[in-house]
Amino acid sequence: MKPKLILCLALVLSGGLFGCSTTHNQLSGLPIRYRNAQYDLTFYLPAGWKNYSVLTQQWDDEDYLPALDKTVVAERGQMIILRHPQWKPNDLYQDIPIIVFTRKQWDEKEHAKLWPNL
Repeated sequence: MKPKLILCLALVLSGGLFGCSTTHNQLSGLPIRYRNAQYDLTFYLPAGWKNYSVLTQQWDDEDYLPALDKTVVAERGQMIILRHPQWKPNDLYQDIPIIVFTRKQWDEKEHAKLWPNL
């Protein structure tokens, strides 16, 4: 069974509306569309994001085990990053992170048992 997208960030930046949907037929006045078939996710961006890039990273949730005096990775997940086309190492633009959780991870996060290190 494929993991489902549990969390999708919707942001309002620079007067532009960023919309998120997990349905295929949602209409939006925004001209740029990011589509991720794996998570059944559609994300709309304003025209200024034409030629944006998509990066993927991994997030980790680490737990400290005092009995062993050691930190271990308890959970991992994927983070999809939408990057503005004008982003440069010396001229940063705000990325749009989309953090992907399994249902179990989401439930643990909601009960303060999980928090991803981003």
